[in-house]
Amino acid sequence: MCVLSAALGAFVLTAVPTAQGAKPTPTPADVAPAAPWQLGFRLSGGFAGIDRELRLASTGELTATDHRSAQTVMSRVPADELMHLAALVVSLPAVDPVRDASCRDCLVYDLEVQKHGTSLTTRLDELSLASTGLDDLVKTLISMLNRALGARPAK
Repeated sequence: MCVLSAALGAFVLTAVPTAQGAKPTPTPADVAPAAPWQLGFRLSGGFAGIDRELRLASTGELTATDHRSAQTVMSRVPADELMHLAALVVSLPAVDPVRDASCRDCLVYDLEVQKHGTSLTTRLDELSLASTGLDDLVKTLISMLNRALGARPAK
């Protein structure tokens, strides 16, 4: 009887469904799109003379560099953040470079995305960003860059 109880207990434990809505945590490999992409982002300028760069691949591999302090950090992007970023990259609009000549001390954002055999390159500043449809992507990249380098947000 004890053996049957143990076997039944093991069955009950394995047959109990997980909490409603609970999903296994995906890995970056699970969320990488079929067509790989690469992204380069450079944040420069401003009163402080910021010069930071982020390199990111659809695999979740991230390299962040602060060129002024010669600090480079390599890490992996968490799967949920990679899914959000992949959605932004897939829906990326074509944008002509826009820079307001009257904003000499603005932060400048250089963005290069390679996907599906094509390359999108643009340069924006903090005044022109909102009109491009890239503000969510740029804010996400700035946040990733600041977290990776352990720095205070630039903007």
